[in-house]
Amino acid sequence: MVRRSIRRNYLLGGVLILVVALVAVIAVERAVGPAQEAGGHEHCFAEWCISPQSVMIGTQEITVRARVRSDAKQASQRPDHPQAWVVDAAGRQIGGPQHALDGLLAPGDSYVTTLTFSTSEPGTCPRLLVSEGGWPSFLGLGYQTSPFTAQAEWRLCEV
Repeated sequence: MVRRSIRRNYLLGGVLILVVALVAVIAVERAVGPAQEAGGHEHCFAEWCISPQSVMIGTQEITVRARVRSDAKQASQRPDHPQAWVVDAAGRQIGGPQHALDGLLAPGDSYVTTLTFSTSEPGTCPRLLVSEGGWPSFLGLGYQTSPFTAQAEWRLCEV
């Protein structure tokens, strides 16, 4: 009976350590925030890269043309749950999963795609927030920005 009690205490202690580690990782990721990119500077997520090429800010929508490029050396691949949002003047995030970003890319290949976001308050300098790696990606979850995703952000008035 004493051995069961000791095993149970070790198990509970191990679970507690895992929970504390997970909370610490989430706190650190939230404190760091997305990588801030200047102008149309390219940002790479693992082996795929994205860079805004041009922006059109209208009264009801924002259109971003972006170059998507493979940085892979050998294998063709797709980005893992690519998502993009525009953060408008009111601070709202408009967007989500972007199928225009998840095309199959051979090593060194690239393409230009157009992302369109509808908003009633674009403001003078909205931001583009791009992330990869919804968690857990194999379940198709994680469509909101998450501490388990890599993120990059551009001020669109600088593109």
